[in-house]
Amino acid sequence: MKKIIVLLTSVVLVSSIYGCNENRPKTNLASESVVVEESIPVEVVEPIEYKEADIKHSFISGQEAVEVLAADDDYTSKLSIYDYNSKFQSEVILDATGRTEILNNHVLEWNDSQKESVDEAMRRINDLFLEFDIDMPDINFILTSDVDEGGAAYTRGTSIILKPHSVYQHSMDLEHLIVHEMFHVYSRAHKELRSEMYAVIGYNECEELVWPSEISDLKISNPDAPDNNFYITGTYENVEYDFMPIIFSSEPYEVGSGTSFFRTLQDKFLAVKIIAGKPEPIYLSDELLIVSKNNIVEFYEKVGLNTDYTYHPEETMADNFVFMIYKMDVKSPFVVEGLNSVINSKN
Repeated sequence: MKKIIVLLTSVVLVSSIYGCNENRPKTNLASESVVVEESIPVEVVEPIEYKEADIKHSFISGQEAVEVLAADDDYTSKLSIYDYNSKFQSEVILDATGRTEILNNHVLEWNDSQKESVDEAMRRINDLFLEFDIDMPDINFILTSDVDEGGAAYTRGTSIILKPHSVYQHSMDLEHLIVHEMFHVYSRAHKELRSEMYAVIGYNECEELVWPSEISDLKISNPDAPDNNFYITGTYENVEYDFMPIIFSSEPYEVGSGTSFFRTLQDKFLAVKIIAGKPEPIYLSDELLIVSKNNIVEFYEKVGLNTDYTYHPEETMADNFVFMIYKMDVKSPFVVEGLNSVINSKN
């Protein structure tokens, strides 16, 4: 889920290299005869050919789009009762059929102007990608109402879901938003790289967190990062702990209120003890140890200062992916450089 505003443009320069032979025929002026000196073979260097970035995209709507959003996957399998209350306005957990009924009202039809905005953004994004060798899947774009996922852009599979307020015209904000979401599509298609990408900002992999009962019914699930299986080590009140990023609501949701879950969203870190790869929540004085990132001493030293979007390492790296593509000056270049290195290692 993302709303991002950064400004930068990038120009792709394509150059060619040619070989040249200094041992050409020479003229003997005294005899006016031509003397051909022995030539040394010179390797001909072919012009550099850059891979064409051609990330194909299409627009889907209607039943096809609803099926994508209602499908059973790693996101819907982790939805909490709070998710169903706030995102589907349902008092109960729904199956794919139940979700389909709700989502029929969320999916919108694309108009020509909206398509043109996205088309222009994708033309420019393809130009920027010429400088990189990124194995990006083809993308479907879906348009939904602001009621869907609190009005945020997000992804499912290889689909990017946008909102009308984002696509009313082409803008740099729209480009950056799409590139951020493209990272989630890339990450989902190359899950084998996640541990290396997240390690750039100090995260380690573990088994999936079993949410403690005290907050399990308040859990807010992120469609771009539905898994809770990475932790970061840091110091809190002079004691070193392992921490897992979690997002949850500060209070239950009232179905029918029409309010967004963002209003009560809490972006926190749960202290855990990793036992044989499994995270076990830590309690102090019979209460879960949940802290703010600002109270973890080494946090920003590890994740960098490029973005404050730290709900999950996936979101932090998605922002840095934008900075990488647009060659932005950032406060912590080691993150962008590390991400670029991991992506290049796949090739």
